Amino acid sequence: MKALKTTLFFGLLISLMNTQFAHAQRAVRVTRRAVVAPAPVVVATKPVVVTPTPVVVKPAPVVVTPVPVVVVPRRAVRRQVLKP
Repeated sequence: MKALKTTLFFGLLISLMNTQFAHAQRAVRVTRRAVVAPAPVVVATKPVVVTPTPVVVKPAPVVVTPVPVVVVPRRAVRRQVLKP
C-alpha cells in the first residue's frame, strides 16, 4: 500500500509540474503540443482523486499516464531551442 501511495503521489506531482510547464510554454509560444499537453494531465489527476479506495483496480493506468505527459512538453522545448 505504501508503495502504491507513493507512486500515486509522485504521479500527481509530475502531472502538476507538467501543467505548470505547459502553461509556461503557452506563454513562450502557442504550439499544438503545448495546447494538447494540459488535457491528459487533467485526465491523469482526476482518477487519482476519485479512486482512493479501489486502488487495486487502477494502479496501472495511473502510473502509466504521467509518462507520455512528461515526454510531450520536452519535445516542444527541444523544438523551441532548435528553432529560435
